[in-house]
Amino acid sequence: MVFQRSCTEKDGNTGDIKKHKNLSKNLKCLKKLKHEKMNLKSKPFAHERLVKITKYFSKNRDRDAHGRDAINRVSTGVRFFLAAAFFAIGFFAFSSQAHAATAIYYSIGQSAADLKTGTPTVTIASGKTSTSVWNLVTKTGAVPADITTSTVVSIKHEYTSLSAAVTGAVDANHLNTTDLVTGNYQLNFPCYYDSAADTTAVTVSGYTTGVSNYIKIYTPTSTTTETNVSQRHQGKWDDGKYRLVANAANALYVNIPYSKIQGLQIQKTLITGGDGAIFFGAAGNNLELGNSIVKSTVGNNATLVNIASSGINKVYNNILYDASSGIGLRFNNSIGGILYANNNTIYNTTNGYWANYGTFVVKNSISQNNIDGFHVYSGNFTGSDYNISDLAADAPGANSKNSTTVAFADAANKDFHLSPSDTSAKNSGSDLSADSNFAFNTDIDGQTRPSSSSVIWDIGADEAATAIYYSVGQNTNSHETGSGTVTVDAIARTATFSVAQTATNMGVGDLITYTGGACYILSKTSTTVWGCQSATGGAPTAVTNADVTSIAHAYSSLSAAEAGAVDATHLNTTDLVAGNYQLNFPCYYDSGADTTAVTVSGYTTGASNFIKIYTPNNILTEVNQSQRHSGKWDDGKYKLVPATGTNALYINNDQDYTVIEGLQISVAGTLSTNAFGNSYADYVTLKNSILKRESSTTGHSGIAVRFGYNFKSFNNIIYNFDVAGLSIDQQGNYSNNVYYNNTMYGCGTGAYFGGTNMYKSLAGFGNNIAFGNVIDYNVVSAYLNDGKSSVNNISSDATANNLTNPVNSKINQTVSFVDVANKDFHLSPSDTSAKNSGSDLSADANFAFNTDIDNQTRPSSSSTIWDIGADEAATAIYYSVGQSVAEKHQLQFGIL
Repeated sequence: MVFQRSCTEKDGNTGDIKKHKNLSKNLKCLKKLKHEKMNLKSKPFAHERLVKITKYFSKNRDRDAHGRDAINRVSTGVRFFLAAAFFAIGFFAFSSQAHAATAIYYSIGQSAADLKTGTPTVTIASGKTSTSVWNLVTKTGAVPADITTSTVVSIKHEYTSLSAAVTGAVDANHLNTTDLVTGNYQLNFPCYYDSAADTTAVTVSGYTTGVSNYIKIYTPTSTTTETNVSQRHQGKWDDGKYRLVANAANALYVNIPYSKIQGLQIQKTLITGGDGAIFFGAAGNNLELGNSIVKSTVGNNATLVNIASSGINKVYNNILYDASSGIGLRFNNSIGGILYANNNTIYNTTNGYWANYGTFVVKNSISQNNIDGFHVYSGNFTGSDYNISDLAADAPGANSKNSTTVAFADAANKDFHLSPSDTSAKNSGSDLSADSNFAFNTDIDGQTRPSSSSVIWDIGADEAATAIYYSVGQNTNSHETGSGTVTVDAIARTATFSVAQTATNMGVGDLITYTGGACYILSKTSTTVWGCQSATGGAPTAVTNADVTSIAHAYSSLSAAEAGAVDATHLNTTDLVAGNYQLNFPCYYDSGADTTAVTVSGYTTGASNFIKIYTPNNILTEVNQSQRHSGKWDDGKYKLVPATGTNALYINNDQDYTVIEGLQISVAGTLSTNAFGNSYADYVTLKNSILKRESSTTGHSGIAVRFGYNFKSFNNIIYNFDVAGLSIDQQGNYSNNVYYNNTMYGCGTGAYFGGTNMYKSLAGFGNNIAFGNVIDYNVVSAYLNDGKSSVNNISSDATANNLTNPVNSKINQTVSFVDVANKDFHLSPSDTSAKNSGSDLSADANFAFNTDIDNQTRPSSSSTIWDIGADEAATAIYYSVGQSVAEKHQLQFGIL
């Protein structure tokens, strides 16, 4: 089957897709091709659907309208199902494989659309295997007949809902039986995301199953053997992945033995009634639920996961949250069943783990923000251990921790990965890799337990990423204070200096070189005691009273750090996911600007394995002196000011999961386009930064975003750009992009909205100031009917009312800043336009936060209402001074 297409990169060079050896480039190239040429909406990339289908059965041609994932061969009218997929863009052939139990695959999506790319043909040669071979089977797993170069009519999902798949797989066009044991079938339902949630409640019943003849409902993840792009969440709820969201008594009800649920996202929206978002019924036994996220509507009184099945049941690596009036995980079998619940995380319920009946063995699990973490009714927690609760005398087990708070990555935004800085759950679990009852060795993200930097498991669904720090300055000279010695403790991972180290530009990521070894600063305890680790996050080389050779930044430019962190003396890999690393580039001011343009590219990243480029500002735990601006451009803090190049800082096509925080970025010299550019990269965040233009050339924007899913821009100050402060040119149905509390001043356009279907992609646009621009908000009229709302935005002209569905817009306003002439865009305490006029976003469904560009809490202590713009205005306090405290009859400012 030849699927040969061309992809045009940004530089205009064209090459066959199959020639691209870098997977991430392939995906981004195809993503671009899809959106620009193929008009396939909301798919990770155009070729993706082929691989998904690759896993599934085919039927007769007259069944095409049912949208089943199959290859329809026009020459004979026969349809085949792809049983396994090997990713190799270009040339494809197909063969089948034999199994002890015949594996059957029927795909689930939300669309019956044809997913093939171009007008390909297919050649089937049974038994042939190579790197370009896709395994193919008939509807009952048999070897198909050989064919040569037949035209492919369509490639489709087999079903448009999981419910339809479960009920339809037994019909005459598929298995034609409910008895998997007699037919010796193992039935798979891989689930894919097309464009929306699967909203039909599912009941799995009526099948005859066995130990080897089970049903598996899952999201495929492997890009080498299953799918072009993983369909699974990365440990955090993701609307861009398959999700089952049902307003029903049970979103997923399994009432047969031997079923496995893997990697799903399930939400029950019915407030009252039913048994659970997931309910394993009494007729079931030996059921598994793993690597899934289950949530409900806040205030829901239902159970998230309810296990009433007998036999041995296993629930592991799951995150359950937001049933604040209900139960997280309930075991409710009174006839001798047992539930092994290992490495789960439950948050915000009334009862986290409820032993209603039966033996409920809980290990390595977290309960946080629940009214009662571990509750016994008539069951028991016998054999439970190594658990954590934030309540006293709650978690069962001699090695469990009570009254203990776990640090999550971002609980406010429902990211329950462990923070790399956590000290409660990290390295505190039991090794279950050889557990006699239930052995496994991965986490919810599929990463190996323990992490590469430890020998001890973490508690909870996530195995925390190892935080790596490489500092960036303008030189790599030593800034050691004095001439002393250092003692490095490999167990405590500390470096204790005989002379206090007080250099203002010393902090996390700096390289300490000493006689006998070297290590990188991980944290600050005091000016004499610093945390340290090896280049890859392991234990440092221990020494006692060794001479200090140098204390220096790891790199002399951000560009050098981005390129060099992957070399043999540092991480020695570009794959942060495989190594379970979270990579940090803390940036310091030494003596001037960082003058080299930066492109972030080539790393394999994930939700907890992201890249963070930032200025450290905590003088207790990070650095001797804050390296961050204070909401106004400061030449004495780190600043990126390249004079040549295209973008000062560019997040390249393949570089998802990147965070930029607290930078100063300027367009200067002959730099040709933008201060910050993002094209195609997903899950990128830019916050608490200042972007300005000081170039005499034209054609510049501050923040330019083209494509990209889940992009977030908030608390940024952007000024003096001749084109636009914000240039949002989204050509495609990307979604969940957020622009909150930005301030745009003195630009050609404050915020420009362009591109095909762009405005439909915004999840949130609110609390922004556009003031003193030629046009404050330039919105293309075709994008005004998408149903989104734009809340509490300000313009100095009338254009805030042109935003989509404006709510509480303020037009023709004069915003009072502290000092516009000197580019201080803090709100004046006397301002009456932006102060106390914003929307409270601290619990926003799209993105929640509660600080401003200076990291001050929103709202201020003197108000209950947020301010609009990047700054939360200071509260003016007046105390009068005179020469007497005698009573005054005429009131004046400051008089009590």
